[in-house]
Amino acid sequence: MPALDVHSHATGPGRARQSRYVYLVAAMALPAIAIAADAIARRWRYLTLPIVALLLAGVPGNVHALRTYTDQGFFFRNQTRIDILAAPRVPLAKKIVPSLAPAKFAALNMGWLVASLPSGRIPAPDPPLSSTKIASETLKLVVREAKKPTNENCAPLVTTQRRVLRAFQRITISTGSALITYYPQFGGDPSKPVQFPRIIGGRTVVASTGPLRVEIEPVSQPAVLCGPVFTTWTRVPGGDP
Repeated sequence: MPALDVHSHATGPGRARQSRYVYLVAAMALPAIAIAADAIARRWRYLTLPIVALLLAGVPGNVHALRTYTDQGFFFRNQTRIDILAAPRVPLAKKIVPSLAPAKFAALNMGWLVASLPSGRIPAPDPPLSSTKIASETLKLVVREAKKPTNENCAPLVTTQRRVLRAFQRITISTGSALITYYPQFGGDPSKPVQFPRIIGGRTVVASTGPLRVEIEPVSQPAVLCGPVFTTWTRVPGGDP
């Protein structure tokens, strides 16, 4: 898993705390703070050095926070660009609901991207995507967070299981956590494993299209997997990964 967790800063309270408005309020308060510090220093000169030290104490931390926030913003924008350019090129692109957005905060939808690809208006990702990256982009695009959990056929998830998800089928990890890895239907490298609920966002995910061959591996116990009656699949020795 990448060390930088983009999702924790892309939405929610983390994003709000790092909003431009926080810095705007701080900037507007600086003149008042400076006037107060000047008045105190004029009346009690022996407090000048402690006041200066107090004002400078937060500078290194704020510089570090600003640099980190800038890096996170660049990473998020770059990853969103990759998600959008890769979306119409994944093998399952034409089977995805046209109204689905390829990434968070994206104003485009899959229907427009797929229709525009033949014209050359959608540039190719640079550098080109590896087969592992294509599978990972497919997993991110097709397996989405769902709000409503499913209570079907709940059973302990003790060992890694292989399942086939059909379009609009949901699975829930009611307790514990697990990794999901996507395997392309016609062979090729699998995706990088994705942990849920932490990465995907919730304890329930839904397949926006299918069939999807996935491996579900328990991470923390007790892990309980709920979902429809799954079809299983097996690896072909020497062929399918």
